[in-house]
Formats: sequence, structure tokens, C-alpha cells
Amino acid sequence: MKFASFDHSATAFPNGQVLLAGGANDKTGTNLLVFTQIFNTSSGTWANGTSFMNVGRRFHTATLLPNGQALFAAGEDGTFSPLNSVEIFTLSPASFVTNNNPLNFARALHTANILPGGRVIFTGGFGDTNLTPSTSVETYDWATPIITNTTGIINSRTNHTATLLPNGKVLLAGGSAGATLQGISEVFAPTNSTWTTTSTLNDPRQYHTATLLPNGKVLVAGGLGTGVSNVLATAELFNYTAGTWARTGAMKTNRYQHTSALLGNGTVLVMGGLNAAGNTLKTVEYYKPNLGSWKSTGAMNYFHLHGTATLLANGKVLITGGTDGTNNAVAQSELYDPVAGTWATTGSLATARWNQTATLLPSGRVLVMGGRNSSNVALSTVELFDPNSGTWTNTGAMATARQTFTATLLNNGEVLAAGGINLAGTSTNAAELYDTISGKWATCTNLNFARAGHTATFLTNGQVLLTSGLNATTNVSQSAELFNTGLLFTNTWQPQITSFSASPLLVSNGIVINGSQFRGPSYGTGSASAGQDSPANYPIAQLRGVEGGIPMFLTSTNWATNNFTSLPLNNYPSGYAMVTLFANGIPANSFMLSISNIVIPEPFPFSILSYATLGNGSFQINFTNTPGIAFVALGSSDPTLAVTNWSVLGSVSEISAGQFQFVDSQASTISTRFYTVKSQ
Repeated sequence: MKFASFDHSATAFPNGQVLLAGGANDKTGTNLLVFTQIFNTSSGTWANGTSFMNVGRRFHTATLLPNGQALFAAGEDGTFSPLNSVEIFTLSPASFVTNNNPLNFARALHTANILPGGRVIFTGGFGDTNLTPSTSVETYDWATPIITNTTGIINSRTNHTATLLPNGKVLLAGGSAGATLQGISEVFAPTNSTWTTTSTLNDPRQYHTATLLPNGKVLVAGGLGTGVSNVLATAELFNYTAGTWARTGAMKTNRYQHTSALLGNGTVLVMGGLNAAGNTLKTVEYYKPNLGSWKSTGAMNYFHLHGTATLLANGKVLITGGTDGTNNAVAQSELYDPVAGTWATTGSLATARWNQTATLLPSGRVLVMGGRNSSNVALSTVELFDPNSGTWTNTGAMATARQTFTATLLNNGEVLAAGGINLAGTSTNAAELYDTISGKWATCTNLNFARAGHTATFLTNGQVLLTSGLNATTNVSQSAELFNTGLLFTNTWQPQITSFSASPLLVSNGIVINGSQFRGPSYGTGSASAGQDSPANYPIAQLRGVEGGIPMFLTSTNWATNNFTSLPLNNYPSGYAMVTLFANGIPANSFMLSISNIVIPEPFPFSILSYATLGNGSFQINFTNTPGIAFVALGSSDPTLAVTNWSVLGSVSEISAGQFQFVDSQASTISTRFYTVKSQ
């Protein structure tokens, strides 16, 4: 080497150069170095670095970032005191720049890891001159978010829905611009950041719900239609491959401003809202995609108008907050059990609120943020729900009080709160990020436009699409913009996906991903025998449901530079999910995968035990199948018709484990009828 040193760091860059920086060159460890030297692996030679560190340090860490820079953090100075300063090294042109955001804790002999999505986590080390071990853990978000506008002008709308489609595009449906309802639908393509119009809704509507079904279609239900008090019960399906809307079975109750959730079995639960008379509803029903029909289920115990509904990891649905219909905010929360079809109360919010957001975190907890109280004052407080204990705890408050805003979980584990109506009662462009590890908020790059009542959609390229809403002058906006976390990695570093498991994927199977760059660029080290970085240049795969399902990292059974295979998904809920593969913190472009937690193959194997005409003219069928499967019987006089056109006769009873029976009481009035059964 050009000069002797110890307790320095060594960072290997993808161009084959290795940077040695910091450390000491005397036995006492007090003569710290700011000099650097570079080893060239192609020539096997050393050269003095042309740039110097701003602070002499040893026992520090040096982390190679996704953008090609290196993050030098903390360590010990010449007086044996731990540091909290941070500086960033750029290879070309070579330079060290001190970052104005130091660590929260001074530390040395610590470790640094780069997390999926690019953040760096610092753990332990010692925090004083007495070498007292530290228990502190903190994440460091070095990237600066970038906000860009989309190409083309979209239709002005608020109170609309935005749905991520299986092809990675986004569907905008419904909404209003002033007194005008929007029937025209639009599709956003992330590949070129452009908008195109598609077919018109059969019923223009606002305040409706939209849900991506496991079959790839989008269910739009209810809402407020054209005309005064025209509350809709109608529902329709969007076929993204054909770009068309088609009617499906209408809800049992006309409703708008309701909430919905995709259940683990693929059915859609619709809750509450307002009816045509303006009354707040407690009634609940669910949509069965295989039958195209709705069925009532247990009513809620409380009113939750403008509340939030979240599918939990245990398959239950948490609904919380909202109003009783008179702008009185409620704090009550309750859980829906899809097996029993009943609601049970759980812990109440510390602060009653409505128009809040709810985000399911990778920990399984639910983050509820902001909203407004009974006095219509925007809130900044934030609470966490623990499904295991059924309790709420306060966490860090937002810098900006807001309601009617959006909250989006990013692929780096942070939650983006964007826009909304602030304390002054006007739309804001303020944005901030919640760190799920520390429970703290940090302000970030603001949106280009103030907006409230907008939508936010997490895209397969890791960006967030924010659309329309009300601007600062309460006019409906035509704008749309993209939030980018700002990792700024090059395409040659990004993992590339060439093929993956067929869709739909049964949860009894693992996900198989093939491609290249799954190992990423080489990694750096910490300072010699002290703290060090832990490598992350191997594939890490994440699964996150589009309509529900806890975001989770998949356990690998096998991985290499060009492939990754996971363990079975166990009880993950049915529906579309986004699969993202990371290497060295850099995400590949995600792919969409339909997941099915029904492990019985279609058609369902069953054995007819008996069938007979009863004394009253009814016709009885007995058969066997797997215990616990719910069946419905269908009938038709023409067996050549598609099953979707057969008549639903009723539910099949499981008279004992695996023994099923259906009795057709209409048989006495029917001359000829053919029967079949389908799972619900």
C-alpha cells in the first residue's frame, strides 16, 4: 500500500477499484488519517486518493449505496470519542461531502446493513469513551425523493378510485369534477408515464369502491350516481384485457361512501356507508365472484362512516374510526370474522377520528394516521393497532396535521403521507415519511401540487402515482405526479426478471423467479476487526398483496445469480400480489402474481353417494368432498349452457364431516333439471 493504516475501511466498487479510507497509523490510535488510497484490481496497483475525508475516523462503517456512492458513518475520533457525523464519497469525480443529517446516536464499532429499498440500518457499537455497549438502532435515509409529473392531461376528478391492474397499469374510474360525474375511465402506463382513455362506466358514479379480484377483473360497486340522491346498488366489472365494463349482480343495499375489503377467500366485503335516504348504515354484504351475486352477513356494532377497513394477517377485517353520520367522530374498532360472519369489538382508538388512513405494516400491525375530530379539526396524531393484543398505542405524530390524504407503504419499509387538508382547511402539498422501525416522521420533498381527496397507487417500478383531487383553491385538479424514492441506481446494477411462476399460484407452492443480476455489485466492509457491514448482495424477495395481505419477505430454499425459489406461501390470502426482488438494496421491476389459497384442484373431485325423489316431490343429492368446503348448488334445463348462466338454487349443507347434501324443494314443479355444484 502507499501508506500503512489500521482500523480503516475498504469499499469495493463495481468498476474494480477498492477504496481504503480512514483508520490510524500509530499504535495509540490517536493519529487518525483523512487520506485515502485506491487499489486497482485490473492492474494490481495502488494509488493515492485524490480526495480526503472531512473527519478523521476509525471503527466506522463504509456502505456501498445503490447510486454508486459510499456512505461513511460514525466511528471514533482521535480522543476516543464516538462520532455521529456522516459523509458521502463519490468515486467520479472523487470527493467526500459531509451530510448535514448526522446519526441520532454517536457510535463506533457498530454494524451497518443496507436494507431492501436502499435505507441503511445502524446497530449497536459503543456510545461513549468508556466503551459502553449501545442498544440503539436507527435507520438512515440518505436518498432524496424525486417528484415528476406524468405525461398528458387526465380528466379532472375527485372521489374517484385508482386500481393497480395485473398488467402493472393503473385504472382510474368514476369520480366527479364539480357537479359533473366522470363516466370515462383512464389507464396509466408506468413504462412511458402516459394516460389513455378506455371505455365508459355503465353508471357514472362517485364515492364508490373498486377492488381487484383474484380473476384479474376490477369490481366497482355502489356510489352516488347522476341526479339528486341517486344512490346506486349496481356493480360492474372491468376487463383489463378487453378494456370493457360489464354489469354484474347488484348489491342488496343502495350505498355510497362505504368501505370494502378483499377477503382471504376471494370474496369482497362491503361495509356501511349512506343509503338513499341519507341514513348511515351498519349493514354488511359480500360479493361472490364465481357467482356474480351478493349475500348479506352480520351487521357492524357501530357506525363507521368515513372509517377504514383493513384485512389482517389472521384473515379478519379491522374497521375503525369514522363518524356516526352526524360528524361525531367515533373511536370504536371492531373485527369481522369471515368464518362466523360476525363482528366483535376490539380496543378503541385513543383519539376518535374520521377521514383518516390505515396502513398494514410488515409487522402485522396497522398504522392509523391523521383524520379529523368531531370539531372538524385536522389531526396529526398517529396510532398503532396490535392484532395480537387488540390494543392501540400512540406513535410519532406527523409534522403536518391532515385529513382526506393518502398513505402508501413504500418498498423500503417507510410510509409516505401525502397531501390532504391541513389545519387551515386548505389542500396541502406537504409530504413526510414514517420510519416503521423508529416510529418517527421526517419531512421530505413536497408534491408539485397541493391536493386532497386524491388517490395514491404503489406501482411495480417502486414509484407512487398520485392523481387529481382538490387543489389549494378547492378546484378539481387535472394533474398527476410520481413520487420516486430517489435511489438513482443504474440499469446495469438492477436485478432483471426474465420469467416467474405461472399465475394463479397455489399457496402450497413456492415462487420461482429467474433472471440475472440477482447478486448485485460487490459489497464494502467496516473498519478492519471492528464494526463491519454485512453483505446484502444476494436476492431477497418480497410479497405484498394489492388488495390485502401482510407485506412479507419470502424464505428461500435456493438462490443463485440467476434464480430464486421460495418456500410455500402457506395461508397467504387469495388475490393479486406484487413480487419484488432486491439485491444490495436495489429493487427489480416487480411482477404481478395471482395467488390462490384454495388447494383443491378444479373441478372439485366428489363422489355421488345417492340421489332420490322425496315424498313431497323434492329432489335430494348426497355427495362427499373435503370437509369445510362451502358449496352452492346450481340448476338448468339446458346442460349445454355455460355454468355462469345456470340458476343458483341454494347453499349445500355439510351434514357431517365431508358429507354434503342438497335438497331441491322446487323439483316438484320442474319437469327436467340438471344439477351441478360450485365452491363459494
